[in-house]
Amino acid sequence: MKKALGSDIGTRSTGWAFVKTNASGNPETALQLLSNKLLKDFEKKTKTSVKNCFQKLTEKDFTIQDFKNYMIAGAVASSQIEGSTLDLNSFYQSKANNTNKKEVKEIEDLLKAYQYAKRYNLSQKGLLKCHEILAASFKNIVKSQKGKYRKTQVGIRSWQGLVYLAIEPENVPGAMDKLFADIEALASRHLSLKQTLYYAAYIHFMFAKIHPFADGNGRAARLLEKWFLAENLGAAVWGIPTEKYYYDNRQAYYTGLNVGVNYYETLERLDKVLPFLALLPQAVCYKPID
Repeated sequence: MKKALGSDIGTRSTGWAFVKTNASGNPETALQLLSNKLLKDFEKKTKTSVKNCFQKLTEKDFTIQDFKNYMIAGAVASSQIEGSTLDLNSFYQSKANNTNKKEVKEIEDLLKAYQYAKRYNLSQKGLLKCHEILAASFKNIVKSQKGKYRKTQVGIRSWQGLVYLAIEPENVPGAMDKLFADIEALASRHLSLKQTLYYAAYIHFMFAKIHPFADGNGRAARLLEKWFLAENLGAAVWGIPTEKYYYDNRQAYYTGLNVGVNYYETLERLDKVLPFLALLPQAVCYKPID
């Protein structure tokens, strides 16, 4: 059962000071990786129309086929960000004509991962399963690397050379434990719509910077973001075209992620991530033209 959208976080007196409490009235668990320092700026930057757009989305009567169509569109756009040549129309054409088999299979595998996420509650074990599913047909990593955190050092390269060095492989499990501890802590809070969007985008960003897998990190990051949103706001979230918005605005997406030349410098420059976080609210009202 998905958690309903709540109100703002409460407080209670301890006799000496006021302590923030969660939905159960217990003191909030402090976050380990995610920070709320940019939350007020994020809320100011997020337009009031976002709430209206989300409200309209929740009022729609979605069929099973509607959800599948939204997920296919998301899987196609997420794959395009990673270099796929297929848009939604050419995906369907290729599938019908039995062409571009590799790209079609990768999109279909990603669709299966989305369907898994919609079916099950968000967990670290579930995310690993989703990676195993979405990476099923990847040829550049072996089977033992699918659904498992990486054992090798990775980075992001461009034509200029290495532009980002991810956290060391031996530190990946610890970093992911912290990220999921934060996700669990947030699940017990009464998050507003803006707060949910803020933390979903922050989770996306931190996951991308940890880069926990040998391949498939971008696809998994965008899936994780939407999974967190759905967990907190309901199934209608699967209809938000986040992946398509990121693809159509990919220069801003790439620039927003480009904070720090390595994981540790990124942690020191988290005051620079607002431009990336601010992209997600814009996706809520986005209406793709193709």
